[in-house]
Amino acid sequence: MNPIVLTRHKDTLVEYPAAFDGEVNDNSNLTSLVGSIVGQHKVCGGRLEIGSTSEIWNAIICRSCYLRVVFPKEVDTYGKLREWFAMMIKIKDPEVRGETIDH
Repeated sequence: MNPIVLTRHKDTLVEYPAAFDGEVNDNSNLTSLVGSIVGQHKVCGGRLEIGSTSEIWNAIICRSCYLRVVFPKEVDTYGKLREWFAMMIKIKDPEVRGETIDH
């Protein structure tokens, strides 16, 4: 599985091989993994787990540094997760949108 960038600060989900039987790819389902490890946080090496935060939101939480990112429950595969966070980063980060920032 290719890494998934979760934040504009380059927090990245990478595959956590011990957590899965078989190959993980963009079509792999996330829904059945609520309460389980979904990957590893590349920055700190911590385990990333998925949890339900409400009727419409899930979160990925790092069990080492406590990074927490939320996403809608309809994002139910790794591929949709990659697309969701890429879209959120583009919306929230002026540099990604090609805008200049006055410092």
